[in-house]
Amino acid sequence: MTERPAQPTPELKPCPSCGKRAGVLVKSEIPTKFPYLVRCNACGFTTGMVRLESVAVKLWNEAKVPKSGKSKR
Repeated sequence: MTERPAQPTPELKPCPSCGKRAGVLVKSEIPTKFPYLVRCNACGFTTGMVRLESVAVKLWNEAKVPKSGKSKR
């Protein structure tokens, strides 16, 4: 998929997966109904593709990544 950064960049919280401030709002250059997503340039975590910039930002800022791995016993 061909993409380009959307402008201007809204306030994005740190990545819900890795915690770094590497989130970028991206708009697909290919015409589509759902052109926007936010992607972490550090770890690759992304939101789903959505119709509106504001929804992509909201998904990113409210995302919760489940903790994987060890369970406490």
